[in-house]
Amino acid sequence: MSEALKVALEFGVLDYRLSLSEEKEDLIGKRVEVEVRGRKKWGVVVGWGEEHIPGSKEINKVVDRTPPYTYSLLKLTRRVCEEYFLPWGKVLRNVLPLYLRNRPLKEELSSGKGTPSDSKFSVALCTHPHNRFRWERFLEEIEKIEKGTILVIFPEWDGYGYLREKLLSRFSSEVIFLSPRLSPRKAFEIWKKVYQGEVRILAGTGKSVFFPLPDLRLVLVEDIHSSAYKSKRHPYYWIPYLAELRGEVDNTPVILSSPVPPIKYLHALKKGKIEEFKVNRSFFLPRITLVNMRREKKKNKSSGVSSLFLERVSRYIEEGNKVAILVSRKGYAGYKICSRCRYVIRCKTCGIPLSFHKPDRMICNICGKEETFVPICPRCQGSYTRDRSPGIQKVEEYLKRNLPGVRIVRIEGGKIDKFLSPPFILLGTSGIIPFLREDSFNLLVISQADIHLYQPHYLSSERTFRYLGELVSLMVDEGKEVVVQSYHSENEILKMALQLELERFYVEEIKLREELGYPPSGCFISLRIKGKNPVRVERSAIAVQDFFSRRGLTVLGLPRPTREKGGLVSTLMVKGSSREDIRKDIKSLLSSQRLLLEKGVSILLDIHPDV
Repeated sequence: MSEALKVALEFGVLDYRLSLSEEKEDLIGKRVEVEVRGRKKWGVVVGWGEEHIPGSKEINKVVDRTPPYTYSLLKLTRRVCEEYFLPWGKVLRNVLPLYLRNRPLKEELSSGKGTPSDSKFSVALCTHPHNRFRWERFLEEIEKIEKGTILVIFPEWDGYGYLREKLLSRFSSEVIFLSPRLSPRKAFEIWKKVYQGEVRILAGTGKSVFFPLPDLRLVLVEDIHSSAYKSKRHPYYWIPYLAELRGEVDNTPVILSSPVPPIKYLHALKKGKIEEFKVNRSFFLPRITLVNMRREKKKNKSSGVSSLFLERVSRYIEEGNKVAILVSRKGYAGYKICSRCRYVIRCKTCGIPLSFHKPDRMICNICGKEETFVPICPRCQGSYTRDRSPGIQKVEEYLKRNLPGVRIVRIEGGKIDKFLSPPFILLGTSGIIPFLREDSFNLLVISQADIHLYQPHYLSSERTFRYLGELVSLMVDEGKEVVVQSYHSENEILKMALQLELERFYVEEIKLREELGYPPSGCFISLRIKGKNPVRVERSAIAVQDFFSRRGLTVLGLPRPTREKGGLVSTLMVKGSSREDIRKDIKSLLSSQRLLLEKGVSILLDIHPDV
């Protein structure tokens, strides 16, 4: 006699049997060793079968002494595999701490269990622009919860030191932090403490959403607009969405916050699908100065720096203040162009213009390939090339020439001394944002406000609003100033972003989305057809395009692949009126992909192409 077990493996859920001669124990959530086509593999017991299936194999052995997966985690991973079209076993493996993935859990751990909670799942959105005021309000909300555990998620470790300090000072030994810089062993030690209910508040980056938190009572997610929440590799998880799934599984409230949230959350708020989380504290917008660079072009053609830029920086430095300057490009110039025949130096592999880094390097921003710069045009043998789209090195050179003796700290990654005394100029690309969040700067200069504005994408307006709105929100305070350089200073999106007019932006943007059937009025799912051979990738993309067209769905994008790191990718967007309409056809596609795709070509799904 034997009992049937359901075991989740990386390619699906299979039935095995457990001999009744073995010691009877609760196996749900434990890993077991099984045999698949003559090979030994680890799988996770996710349930008992209703009846024994003839011909099913016995499990070889039980791997873990304590189940690494709690009931809550099994439910969460099941939802994740359904939403992201993934094998359950693959999701289960990836949510474990790195230290534990290939090791048995031999220790006897007792899962921390609390009293039944009367809380219910809900989602609330906080849009207050002052991050310190938001955080103070969150701490008040945490203090109301007397029992159970609380999860606090922020997008990156850098830039949230103030929040960590406040949590530590207010809750002391009750809080523990999960840093991405921890060694696998240290992260596993924290995992064990959380598992046993020894931690009341877990605060950390995105991976903390998969920790075995017993008796979860609240989930807080800060700055949901951050691109750091979207994983760069397949399956392209988006942490705020996973946090919502976690709240739904654990039947607990979720609070999401951002001064510039994705428009779909504003839409859900307007429709009453989520609640508003209010912070009843007033704030002062910084003084905003918008510079028309078309007028400045004749005065200072090559530097990309306006006269007002230099005047404001000089004045604030003379007054002993701290100044931050955000430049959109690394290196010295975005590209080199021949002044005679207009030839642009491009990457031989990717085909995009190479960016120039002093003294003599040309670097591809996609594949990272480097070439030595030769100041002679290969097409017309001209001896002079011009720089276009000034980068951080060129702006630094300009500042040193016009403001001699001023201390300039250039950031392209890394850290600066927290106790560096003013006056000084902090110069950097997007890496300066954590410093703006942590420290108080009197002046912020945004060298180019238009980097997202006219991209060929329906999200260009939202990305522009989010980019500028986040920077302005970090300068929210009386007596501060933001100088913004733009070649399109008359654009209404720029003006709305710089004044943080969230309501007005939503009203204008949602009209266009509804007319075109774009999210949140419709639904997009992105298909990335990837491979090494350009002909096979394009033919596979055409086959996929035809597959959806026959089913009446709109497919946007061109089958011709573009080069990215790791190969060639053809990106298609499947458009439908709702996610349910697309999901059934996506499942059909995945079940028949062997017939549609050529050898060496695979499909990667992105269910969050709008973030």
